[in-house]
Amino acid sequence: MVDAVGLHSGVDNAPVNMHQLGNLLGAIGVAPLHLANAFATFANDGTYCAPIAIVDVTDAAGRKLPAQTSDCRAAVKPEVARGVNAVLQDVLKRGSGVYINPKVQDSVPVAAKTGTSNNNGATWVVGYTTGIATASFFGDTLEGQKRPGQNVTINGTFYKGIDGYMIAGPQWANYMLKVAGRYPAAAFPAPPESMTKR
Repeated sequence: MVDAVGLHSGVDNAPVNMHQLGNLLGAIGVAPLHLANAFATFANDGTYCAPIAIVDVTDAAGRKLPAQTSDCRAAVKPEVARGVNAVLQDVLKRGSGVYINPKVQDSVPVAAKTGTSNNNGATWVVGYTTGIATASFFGDTLEGQKRPGQNVTINGTFYKGIDGYMIAGPQWANYMLKVAGRYPAAAFPAPPESMTKR
């Protein structure tokens, strides 16, 4: 699944070694673009599309010029993507994402996941609608996460330990409030009943 949704090391582009138990929890650094794009695969009902920088170009006369096209392929079974979407919608309702209080979910269905490294030096939120996916990061990148995000004061607020929902979460929510409405979004298709039965 990791390979299918385009996740790889953000440092050297190496594949994620899923035989190392720590990597099951996300121990390897991934570029925010690729993380958001991986989650966009779930939003896109399991279809992976390689990220592109330019969707279209219009010149001063209003003519459309050639732009990039994305290479898309079936990567995840739709029913699996739908199950992921159902679980990640709950992150904002019952998980740590509830503290983000993303008002964007009042107008459009949203799914998200928070993340925090062991020493709180790297925190993030990646979230999406069926129209847009984005990742928000807050942490230490220059020192290779050697500086822990513990017992620190940021913008006058003391944090015993920074969690993904505390700074990266509001960054993500504020961005999504501004842009999510510009991208048509619909309700996520429901997962098969066999996935939701206990």
